[in-house]
Amino acid sequence: MELSEVFEYHIGDSGAPIINNAPVVMECKVEDNYETDTFDNFIMTIANTYVQEENLDENGKIDYTKFSPVLFEFPKYTYLKTGETIGNCLRLDKE
Repeated sequence: MELSEVFEYHIGDSGAPIINNAPVVMECKVEDNYETDTFDNFIMTIANTYVQEENLDENGKIDYTKFSPVLFEFPKYTYLKTGETIGNCLRLDKE
């Protein structure tokens, strides 16, 4: 397995590289792979989640408004910054 020289890392419990000082890291296990002609679709389960304490809410849950996770959008091959709350799906009729 090739590892990045771009950032510092350590090896997690499952043997996957974990980025040091990342706000959130989810260590995943490959459950299945659906192959297509152009790419593979990996079906994963989350084995472990590592979160910097300052990114937790008062209940110990990840607070995505405290940092802006990056998402990869396919098929546009773009990265998106997240973190802004635009509404509550259970209360849209009341706001």
